Amino acid sequence: MKTARNGVIVVLILAAGLALPAWFAKEGRAQTEGMKIGVVNLQGVFNGYTRKQAREDELTQLEQTKQAEIQAFADALNDKRDRINMMLAEDSEERQKAEQDLRADQVKLLIMRNVTELELKYHQFLYMKEIYSDILEEVKTFASQKHYDLVLKTEEVDMDAPNIEVLRRQIETHRVLYYSPDPGIDLTDTIIERLNARLAEGR
Repeated sequence: MKTARNGVIVVLILAAGLALPAWFAKEGRAQTEGMKIGVVNLQGVFNGYTRKQAREDELTQLEQTKQAEIQAFADALNDKRDRINMMLAEDSEERQKAEQDLRADQVKLLIMRNVTELELKYHQFLYMKEIYSDILEEVKTFASQKHYDLVLKTEEVDMDAPNIEVLRRQIETHRVLYYSPDPGIDLTDTIIERLNARLAEGR
C-alpha cells in the first residue's frame, strides 16, 4: 500500500513538473500580450541629431583656439631660450635669472595644457549631458503620446571591431538581439526627425 502511495506521489510530481513550464509560458505571454514595445538605436540618434554636430563644432573651435594660445606661448618660450643661448654669457648672473624665469614659464605652459584638457573634457561632459537629456525627453514624450509601454535602447555590434576588447565591450552592451524593422517598433528615425524639428522651431 505504501509503495502504491509513493508511486502516486511520483506521478503527481512529474505531472506538476511538466505542467509548470507550460503555465509559466502562458503567464508570460499573458503579461506581454497587448504591450506596445519600441526600440531606439541610441548611437544612431546621437549621430542624426543636428544639435550634437553643432556642439561638436563648437568644441572643435574652442579646442583650436586653446591650442593656438598654447602654441603661441610655447613658441615664445623657444624664442626666449634661443635669445638666452645667443646673447647671455654661460655663467653670468643675468643668464641664471633668465633661465629661472624660463623654467617658471615652462611650468606655466604645462599648467596651461593641463587646464585646457580639463576644460575641454568638462565642455564635452556638458554637451553629452545636454544631448542625452534631449533624447530622453523626446523618447518619453513620444512614447507617452503613442502609448508605448516599453522603449529599449539598442546598439549595433561591429563585427569588424579592431580587437577583442572592443568587440567584447560591444557584445556586453548589446541588450536587444532582435527586433522587427517595422517603424512601429524601431523608433530611431522618428525620434531623430522629432528632435531636429523641435530644434528648428527653437524649442
